[in-house]
Amino acid sequence: MPPPTQSKAFFTTLDAIRGVAAILVMMRHVPYFTSFQESYLAVDVFFLLSGVVIANAYEQRLLQGLSIRRFTLMRIVRIYPLYLLGCALMLLALYQDGMPAWRPWLTMVALAGLLLPNLAGDPPFPLNHPAWSLFFEMLANIFYAAIVPWLNVRRLLILITASGLGLGFTLLKSGQTSLDLGWSCATLGYGGLRVAYSFFAGVLLYRCFTAYGQPVVLFLASRPGFRHNLPWLIVAAVSLILMSRPGPAWRPAFDFIVVIAVFPPLIYLALCLPKNIYGAPLARYLGLVSYPLYALHAPLHSLAVSFLEPWIDSDSPWLALIFAGALLPLCSLLNRYFDAPVRRHLTAYAEAGYMRLGRLKTAPVQDQ
Repeated sequence: MPPPTQSKAFFTTLDAIRGVAAILVMMRHVPYFTSFQESYLAVDVFFLLSGVVIANAYEQRLLQGLSIRRFTLMRIVRIYPLYLLGCALMLLALYQDGMPAWRPWLTMVALAGLLLPNLAGDPPFPLNHPAWSLFFEMLANIFYAAIVPWLNVRRLLILITASGLGLGFTLLKSGQTSLDLGWSCATLGYGGLRVAYSFFAGVLLYRCFTAYGQPVVLFLASRPGFRHNLPWLIVAAVSLILMSRPGPAWRPAFDFIVVIAVFPPLIYLALCLPKNIYGAPLARYLGLVSYPLYALHAPLHSLAVSFLEPWIDSDSPWLALIFAGALLPLCSLLNRYFDAPVRRHLTAYAEAGYMRLGRLKTAPVQDQ
């Protein structure tokens, strides 16, 4: 299979999927909206999309000499501004509820700053609960950058197969009743299996798309009905899966089949759809707010409860409705006026540092 093309593609349908999945995760964590049982599988969707996006944006650059250190710095710039803002908001909420002893507080802040789990208590990321998936995504990104020159299709298939078998073994032999794993200290290790399968399956999907997807792209683009309706049918299919409620006896098999055999073909089909789909502005908007929504919803909800609980009960539908209604426009504003400018400045600062370093390395040595 030839390597991916060097040009960076943009996938509008993937933006819509990411945004709807983030909304369902938010609703899972807000009381009164907690009825979407399978919405924890949104994390597997995010890992799958991450594999596609990272391969699209960085694979050729890594193969052409982009260093792991520089790649890691670029990922930190992408993830950290909103993640750290969420941690700061959670600190404020905890301060409202009473400051704990300084020593565990200091440890908690230091580990959060390094995006590392705090194994002394549960959840392992107390300042931003959903950050467990960011931790595993960062590990997968760095591991991928380290092995990409070695990662041919055969080895990629071996890695995906091994992690898929690991997920199956987890459900059959470990006593786990679902793939709702990785977010607690007791199940943290299983998060590695979830990200290993879905992230590298996403990398494989992108390689298949660049090598064999053009006939599918041309076929779908030539039929307006597919071009306009299929994207939102795929989004609806992913949403229905995340909102479903299989019985306890069927839940392990349901989770395994969906993650292994349903999400990947849906994402591949979404890859093959053109950018100018019907409702493209809405899809792009959902994509823009997806990460702010995911990174900030838990800290913002804790902060809202901390300030409003004297007047509104935390389980009140009014609090849930007000919070959900205000969160999307707030995330849009934060993306535009906080995250994007901060990332631009950090990127410019990092690029200037690398340029200075390059000049230092190439400058002639002067006798002192």
